[in-house]
Amino acid sequence: MKEKLIQYQKPLLAVGLLVLLFVLYFYRHRLFKGTLLTGSKPTVNSTSATAPQAAILKKGSQGEQVRQLQQLLNQEHQKHAPTFIPLLEEDGIFGDRTEQMLLRYTQQKSITLAQLQTNLAAA
Repeated sequence: MKEKLIQYQKPLLAVGLLVLLFVLYFYRHRLFKGTLLTGSKPTVNSTSATAPQAAILKKGSQGEQVRQLQQLLNQEHQKHAPTFIPLLEEDGIFGDRTEQMLLRYTQQKSITLAQLQTNLAAA
């Protein structure tokens, strides 16, 4: 038995390491709260925003409202981890990844912040 263990020591360590990396990859959002591995900023309470929430946000939009949209989508996305889709970069630019994430959680390509908050609260 000891000879077999010594013989298979390296393959067993390799498999164990792969399993550990696999688990860490799929639970990285929960383990690191979306800050260490993804480089995203800590979330801010979106209800304290002073900007009006009636502007329709769509692909190509930029600014603080888009950043708040990305924060809300990241918060919702973290609730559904593990997933293959990484968190959004909260850069305030409504691009392809923001649009994909919005479609995933609302089935819409454009939305206002108030509509998003209502949709996510209802879900």
